[in-house]
Amino acid sequence: MASSELRTFRAPTMAQALAEVKKALGGDAVILHTRSHKVGGVMGVGAKQLVEITASAPKGSAGGLQVRVPSRAARSVVGAVG
Repeated sequence: MASSELRTFRAPTMAQALAEVKKALGGDAVILHTRSHKVGGVMGVGAKQLVEITASAPKGSAGGLQVRVPSRAARSVVGAVG
C-alpha cells in the first residue's frame, strides 16, 4: 500500500474502528481525521452512531514525516543572529 493512499474505516465505536485501522495498516498507522455521526433512522429516530477514521500507512520510520537537519552553515548563521 502506498503511504499516500488514504483509507476510511467505519464502525459503531471508536475502539472497533481503531482495531480495523491497526489490522489493515498496522500499529504505526497515521490517523488523519476522525468523526462520529448518526446514520439511518427517520428524522433522527432510530439512527445509529457511526465512527469514521481516515488513516494512511506510515512512510518510513518517522511516521510519514520527512525530517531535515539544518546544514552546519545554517546553524552558524542562526547562532550569529539569534
